[in-house]
Amino acid sequence: MITKPMLAGTVKDMAKIQYPVLCTPKLDGIRCLKIDGKAVSRNFKKIPNTYIRSWIEEFFPDGVDGELIAEGGTFQETTSAVMREDGARKVVFYYVFDYVKNDVKRTYSERMEDLADHLEGVPKEMCKRVLPTTIKNETELLAFEKKCLADGYEGVMLRRPDGPYKEGRSTVREGYLLKLKRFVDSEAVIVGFEERLHNENVATKDAFGRTERSSHKANMTPTGMLGAFVVKEGKMSFKIGSGFTEKQRIEIWNNRDKYLGQLAKYKSQKQGSKDAPRFPIFLGVRNKNDC
Repeated sequence: MITKPMLAGTVKDMAKIQYPVLCTPKLDGIRCLKIDGKAVSRNFKKIPNTYIRSWIEEFFPDGVDGELIAEGGTFQETTSAVMREDGARKVVFYYVFDYVKNDVKRTYSERMEDLADHLEGVPKEMCKRVLPTTIKNETELLAFEKKCLADGYEGVMLRRPDGPYKEGRSTVREGYLLKLKRFVDSEAVIVGFEERLHNENVATKDAFGRTERSSHKANMTPTGMLGAFVVKEGKMSFKIGSGFTEKQRIEIWNNRDKYLGQLAKYKSQKQGSKDAPRFPIFLGVRNKNDC
């Protein structure tokens, strides 16, 4: 029986990848395993949504590992559907990417064969099996990554065909489970809010004929919706102003007390450890049970 979920190491130097590897798209959902008859999150707390929990416990074998994702939804929509007892009524799929029948030492290739045998009776409208692609070199990996990104995935997951299910985090040297992504996900505490302003300054043309407006504060009017989160990560403060829908901006601005002190999940381009994240994009508010 799995006692800890396997977690991915991060590929920082592609020259250290040992080929061949088995690759799958990197998903952005809520981790879910079935352990000892119970549907649990990555920290082994029960999946809050009672309906989702009940059908996983009824139809799936012990030892399955995957992610729950709302159909066509963002991470925030998935969180709303999965991480509350009466979560939003959305179609949620269980993307299963691993299975430990009874021995964590079985290789990934063997575990995939076991998985195929034990998902025969699972209704297809609930389950999506995540099948790996064999990648033999860096050229093939870059092509696979390009396709994954074009399809809307975050990046690529890599596994050694002969790798066991490590209970804990894999190292790059082990190669049991690795992730390759150009953006990195992080979390920061929400410490404040900025209102979005509408620029009513007169539009003019610059020397190249491009429209420009002054940012004079006197003609900047409030819109009644969020412009940006002010967040803090360690000793560093910065703002997250992209990635919100207009509906989210209005809802958050009207419920600021609810969001203050919560963890905002965001993605950004890689930067040095002392630099503020570059181009941070809001992904959602991390539910405490999924931390």
